[in-house]
Amino acid sequence: SFVLGGGVWGEQGIAEAGTRDTLVLEGTTINTDYWTNGYHNLAVVHESNTSSTADIEGKSLTFADGGAAGWIWAGYTEGSGTVSGNTLTITGGTLHFGAEVGYSKTGKVENNRLTISGDASIADVLGGETETGSVSGNQVTILAGSVGSAKGGYAGFGGMVTGNTLKIEGGQMGTANGGGSETNGRRA
Repeated sequence: SFVLGGGVWGEQGIAEAGTRDTLVLEGTTINTDYWTNGYHNLAVVHESNTSSTADIEGKSLTFADGGAAGWIWAGYTEGSGTVSGNTLTITGGTLHFGAEVGYSKTGKVENNRLTISGDASIADVLGGETETGSVSGNQVTILAGSVGSAKGGYAGFGGMVTGNTLKIEGGQMGTANGGGSETNGRRA
């Protein structure tokens, strides 16, 4: 477990827990100077190697108590690894771009959980995303806070979206969709 409490972290706005499975952010701001330059990432695991086949499984990210960031992920890979069984819990703070529990560029994104249970302000929420892989069995639960848009799962061109869930039980919601894909993607 790795806890960051307060302060501004990340030379380029990127914070990672390294080999740890859990990252807790309490009142932490991820370097706001980089938001306008596209550096606005935070992830428990952030695999930027496009040829990586490493799986990202069982990671946990908690974002709480008035922190601020651009995008956050529990698990993220630019490669083909599977991103599964990860959890993202948001109990407060501001996410200027959004929150996503899992992303794999060409692999599977499955059985991840994202829960918003506090006074948070978030632009976009995604249960899981891929460009050409598959997104299935992911769940987003919104209990409180303010969310601009939310999807249980999303696939780009050629990807497949199946069996994702979006539960809205409280808070303020803009647009909502259980799952979606680009024109050439497949939604089952």
